[in-house]
Amino acid sequence: MEKDLIGKQVKIIWDDKDRPSQKEGIVQATSNNFITIKTERKIELIPVRRILRIELQGGNGK
Repeated sequence: MEKDLIGKQVKIIWDDKDRPSQKEGIVQATSNNFITIKTERKIELIPVRRILRIELQGGNGK
């Protein structure tokens, strides 16, 4: 996964049990298996193989 996403504000859309789900937050870390994002309430791990799309958002992502 791309290291240049770290610190960017993103919206991640992924396949969650055969239906799309999404989260918005700041990317904290990336690896081959997960992206870690900090949302308003908590830090979440999203499995890379289920990600359908990543959209860069405004704000901290400039």
